[in-house]
Amino acid sequence: MADLRFSGLSRRAFLGGMVGLAAGSAFGAGTGAAGDGFTFILCSDLHAQDVPQGETVIRDIVNAARRENADFIIQMGDFIRPDATALREIWENKNPATGFAGGRYFAIGNHDLDAVGREAFCAAYTDTSDPYTPEAKPYYSFDHKGLHFVILDGNETNTKFRLTEAQMAWLRADLEAAAGRCVLFSHESLDHELENGAEARALLADVNRKAGWRKVVAAFSGHNHSSYDRAIEGIRYIQINSASYVWINQDSKVAKRYPPEIVDKYSLMNNSITYDRTLYAVVRVDARGIHLTGVKGKFLPPTPQDLGMADPDFAFNKCPLVPWIQDAEIPFRDTPPAHA
Repeated sequence: MADLRFSGLSRRAFLGGMVGLAAGSAFGAGTGAAGDGFTFILCSDLHAQDVPQGETVIRDIVNAARRENADFIIQMGDFIRPDATALREIWENKNPATGFAGGRYFAIGNHDLDAVGREAFCAAYTDTSDPYTPEAKPYYSFDHKGLHFVILDGNETNTKFRLTEAQMAWLRADLEAAAGRCVLFSHESLDHELENGAEARALLADVNRKAGWRKVVAAFSGHNHSSYDRAIEGIRYIQINSASYVWINQDSKVAKRYPPEIVDKYSLMNNSITYDRTLYAVVRVDARGIHLTGVKGKFLPPTPQDLGMADPDFAFNKCPLVPWIQDAEIPFRDTPPAHA
């Protein structure tokens, strides 16, 4: 398993640049003027029914999409159980004044399959009236304003993380047939978590070599409740933090964080630390590239330092332990050859 120690923003470097950041602000100046591209919201690992602030998390993401005039939202799994009716109503509210009228796309997370089957989950959250997703499928792709979006399913089961042979074959054919630049989204990362991640990365690099240009530019993922950005063979692999919390795999002293009624209701919190705000990313795409700006938060105390964790920058899964989503700039440096 790769050590990501130097692939992301350090805690010290980040804190040095935090001066003046407004609470909840997710987008800064200088990353693309309105009207020269489009915007979408990217989020992951809401676990909305399992955290005390679940309703707030959903509202914050929906409100951000409306406020930023986003074209759609992509959420990358471990989302909302289909039977959590009240939470789903907030997510699915398309009223342009109180909800979000744009599209909503998903990648399946392993915990999405804990209580229901794959087909049932896809059926619950696929908007079949949307021209991009007329059928409920666990993996799919669509084109939007010149960019090719690919949504993967990295769950052979809810405990075995890999792309099936059929999905790998589909992925190669889909990318090779795409006319423009491609971006991928999956719950489990291709660079850190999938059992056959090395094979998947080799496939992406091979597509670029055969195309003669950097056709596949980035692969986004969740699952690890972390934030990092690394490049492998010219392709960016970017981890999007959980919207809600991080699992630390040890006692989190939850009774110092929440009152008894919350502790009793949300057992997941016994080994987790929540964030002080909802984390998500505003992603703007224009002719220059992809400009991602993430929300920056703090741990609700007791923090990892308060708990005496030996190395608070790195969780048990060898990913950075941070309460933010780091910004990313992905420039479109090359152009397709004339025959592409």
